[in-house]
Parts: sequence; C-alpha cells; structure tokens
Amino acid sequence: MKTICLFLSIILSAVTVLSQPKTNLSGNWVAKSGTPDNPGEVYFHFTHFADSLKIKVSLPMFGDKYLNMPLPSISLKSDTIRFATFDGMYLPEKDQISANINFLYDAIPFTLSRIKDVGKPVLDTAKVSGKQPAWTFEADGRVWSSPILHHEQLFFGCDDSCFYTLNSASGLLIRKFRTGGKVRGKASISGENLVFASDDGLVYCLNSKTGKVVWNSKINNGKYLRKEPSITDGTWDYAISSPIVSGENIYVGSADSCLYALHAQTGKLQWKFKTDQIIRATPQVSGQLVYCGNWSGKFYAVDSKSGNQVWMADFHQPILSQPAITDNRLIIGSRHAWLWCLDAQSGREIWKYNYWWSWVESSPVIVNGTIYIGSSDLKRVLAIEPETGKTKWSFRTSGYSFAAVSIDQSTAYMGSIESDSERKASGFLYLLNWETGILIEKIEVPSGKSSYLNGIYGGIAVGKTMYYAASLGGKIMAFKK
Repeated sequence: MKTICLFLSIILSAVTVLSQPKTNLSGNWVAKSGTPDNPGEVYFHFTHFADSLKIKVSLPMFGDKYLNMPLPSISLKSDTIRFATFDGMYLPEKDQISANINFLYDAIPFTLSRIKDVGKPVLDTAKVSGKQPAWTFEADGRVWSSPILHHEQLFFGCDDSCFYTLNSASGLLIRKFRTGGKVRGKASISGENLVFASDDGLVYCLNSKTGKVVWNSKINNGKYLRKEPSITDGTWDYAISSPIVSGENIYVGSADSCLYALHAQTGKLQWKFKTDQIIRATPQVSGQLVYCGNWSGKFYAVDSKSGNQVWMADFHQPILSQPAITDNRLIIGSRHAWLWCLDAQSGREIWKYNYWWSWVESSPVIVNGTIYIGSSDLKRVLAIEPETGKTKWSFRTSGYSFAAVSIDQSTAYMGSIESDSERKASGFLYLLNWETGILIEKIEVPSGKSSYLNGIYGGIAVGKTMYYAASLGGKIMAFKK
C-alpha cells in the first residue's frame, strides 16, 4: 500500500529529459503500464507555460479518492524539458508520450495519453450478498493469522497472544493457549501436532487433541521491532514467518535474521542459516532445497540437509510472502512491485510481471496449472499462466488482498482489507469462479479492533460444508457453502 509513497519519492528524485514538443502539453494525461496485461493506471496533469511546466500526479487510493501530489515546476530551456518524473519522448503523430519510470532498480515502460477529465477510480461495484455467518466467534484481539482446519477443529492465532481451538461446526471455544507474544502466523500440521510461531521468539508444538505442549524452541535472539500499519509510514512490519513441515524437519525464519531447521518430533536445532536482515516470509521446500526471502529483499535457496547456501537473488525490497513452485519454476513476490518467475535450481530469471505501483504481498498459489495471487494498491485478484506470466483473468476488489487465495473444486476464496483513517470501512470476502474469475458472491466483513485497517488479512480455511474467515476486527466467521 505504501508503495505509493515510495513511488512518489522515486519520481520526485529522478533526473530525466523529454524532448520539447511544439504542441502544448497542458491538460490531463493517463499513464498506463507498458507491461502486457497490466491494468494499473496513474494520472498526470500538466500546465504548460511559456518557460515552465507544472506537474501534478494523481494515484487512485481508498474508495473513490485520489492521492494528488504536486511535483516541482519544470523550467523549459532550448529544445528540452527537464522532468523530475521520467525519461520520455513526445510522439506528435500519436499525441502521446512514450516513457520509462526508473522505479527502484528497473525501468518500467508506460505510455502517457491525453484524456479530457480524470474520472473517479474504477470501483468494485458488485452487489453485497447479505449472507450471514452460520456462527461467529469473537477473539480478544485482532486476528492476522490464517485459520486452519484439522480433525473438525479450527485453529488460529491472535494479537491477544493466544492460540485458539474452536469446534468447527458450532464455533464453541474448546481451549486457548497463551504465549508471550502476538501469534500472527499460520499453524502447520505435523502428524497429530500443530506447530506455530509467536512474537515471543518461540516456536510451539502442541498436541492437536489435548492442547498440551509437546516442545517449544527458542529461535529469536533479536528484538521484534514491529511497525504497525500507518497512513504516514510505509515500512510496516506486521507479518511473521510461519513454520513449514517437510519430512523430519520444520523450517522457519526469525527476527534474528536466521532461517532455522528444527527436528519435527523434538524441536532440536538441526542447523540455522544466517542472512543479512530479519525474515518475515514463510519458507517453501521442494526436493533438497529450502527457499526463503528476507526483509532486505534477498531470496535464498538453501540445502535442506546442510543449511548451506546454493544460490541467492536480490530483489532489493522486503519479501513477506511465501514462494510457490511448479515444474521447477519459483514464483516470488515482494514490495518491489514485481512478480518473478525464477528457475528453481539456478535462480535464473524466466519472466517477471510488473504490478505497476503495488506491493506484491500475497503469497502465490498454484492450482490446476494456474497462479492465483492478490495485490495491494492494484486492488485485484489475478490468475496468471506459470509458463509465460500472461494474465488469464483479473478481478477488481474493493480493497487490498494480502493473503493467499484458497481454492476448492470450483471456487477461489479471497478476503480484502479496507483502509480508512476514520476506521469506518468494512472489508469483503469474495468467492470467484477459479476458471473464469467471475464473481459468485461478495460478503461484507464488518469493522472492529484495528488500526486504520479492517477486513480479512489471512487466508480462508475451506472445509467440506463450510468455509471460515478471520477478521482484523477479531471475529471468526463460518459460512455454509
């Protein structure tokens, strides 16, 4: 979301040149990404004087609002116009400007075309179904984690430092286990046990039937210096690395910048791999390699047995999502505003998809030969071909979709977050046809215990007859299929 702030700081600082056209540039222009299939838009307003050019950039924000930012006036000299925004060339035959924004470490191509007026941002106008939950449970804090189903029980963590167990049919509380910190990650199943991480720096292993502690292991020697979501500060730090069970080991990242391998039965340390920044992303395992990104944007492939680095790629911006893998292809997103596809064995880039000016926080999910993934400022759920990076379909949401998409036989489930400084906005739960992206149902999620964010951050747990969503308002909701 605060990629916008980063975007503005970059276009304000770039030193660029556009050949001066004879045609007056005054008026409104829409900038559309030159990346195939990308629907993102940014607007510019130029006021062309005899010897200067004033510029204002407008970006769609919350609901029907824009963020309007004036840029420094540009002096016109000789046959050039010095922009602070982009490298470009005016094309008189098309009355367009062909340009590149030097965004972070990549030049993003786009085209500026004249428009008469800057209309309101395109909104999600789909009708809310009015469907009510079969049951609702209210926790004692915000719920960022993704609930999971196991043996007809629903498990989730909460900002009240507790890990909850509910009866999935009735929503009645079975037990809650208190830790020493917020529990924001997703639990993993290890046989009859559940494994999850807490902000107290421990990984816990609980028996799923009794709730008793099997083991806990300290993985964090650093301090959790969290930054809660803010309108003015884009360096949010709200995620936590969730443990992944693979074979005899559990893999999890930590605030001490290390990737840990713990024995699944005992919690004993097998190895730890040191990186250069904290790890908030959840690892992924395939074959003999463990893959994980960190806060500095480094993405590592590590040997699962030895803990030695095999290769590393640098994406320059924080990685908070879990990568997906299919046919030796790794799909990775970051706050760099790109979705990458890398060769899983070498780290070689195969393709990349530009999100224009949006974070890629959602963890990609690959089902039936398709990548399903959400977005923040782009406000879309996308279905993408793993082979080419081309969009199969794109569905516009009302808010930001940070979670991984959940898929069952015919439906894709995705929650969204609304941002409102007055804390009045509601989020939504979307049910889409996973083949076409056509909306099946849109359910409103009321606001509640939050900062200025409301809605659903985590993934949706899907059962045989019901599906379950956890809100930042602290409510767990079960809906009948």
